[in-house]
Amino acid sequence: MNIQLLTAATATNGYATGSMTTVAKANLVDTETFTLHDGVASYVFEFDVAGNGVTGGRTAVDVSLDTTADQVRDRVITAINGTAILITASSGGAATVSLVNDRFGSVGNTTSAETVADAGFALTDMTGGVAGVRLRDTTAARELAGDRGRVVIKSTAGSGTLTATFRLWGKADAVGIWCPLGTGTDANKGKLNAAVACGETSADVIAHSEVVEGLECVDSMALEITAIGGTATAVSAWLVARR
Repeated sequence: MNIQLLTAATATNGYATGSMTTVAKANLVDTETFTLHDGVASYVFEFDVAGNGVTGGRTAVDVSLDTTADQVRDRVITAINGTAILITASSGGAATVSLVNDRFGSVGNTTSAETVADAGFALTDMTGGVAGVRLRDTTAARELAGDRGRVVIKSTAGSGTLTATFRLWGKADAVGIWCPLGTGTDANKGKLNAAVACGETSADVIAHSEVVEGLECVDSMALEITAIGGTATAVSAWLVARR
């Protein structure tokens, strides 16, 4: 049985992402807020424009000494990263905050909210976390894969020097979290091809095949592209398995 993992993917990392466009302090009103949800809990952040503190239970974004939108961006990043929220904030460029959920999977696909009146301020929802492909069809009481299978990867488009690095993830319903399949250093767990990028096997072609084992307790599987190079490089991937 062939189970499609990726279809002509140009990039996918499996982590939900979002963004925020900030505005200058003069465009904010004291007590305006934004709310982020990491898939477990929601966190309310309040802009402290006047420097007189924020409502209890909210995290302060103290912009009282700031002026520009970039300064507000940096205050937002510091505030988010200073909480226990499972979202990491970083600079996405001028007046832009990049948000990435810390956990692999669709749990990070959440709705965000804000009360900022200024139209220049924008907050996008967290999206892009993958749900993965089911290996166990519980509704039909049958398995789509046994203990082992073979991952097959092939480039479907691209030019230049094609290259891609892949990581295999598994999720057991009994635990409810995604984990990289395999052992090794934290950065390389689950990476295929011994954690080395897959390059061209012939002109403008990436082809890779590798046996994976220990799937008997994995209910869902996903393939992450951790890096991809070349021009318009796209890859497809399958798990070839026996029931």
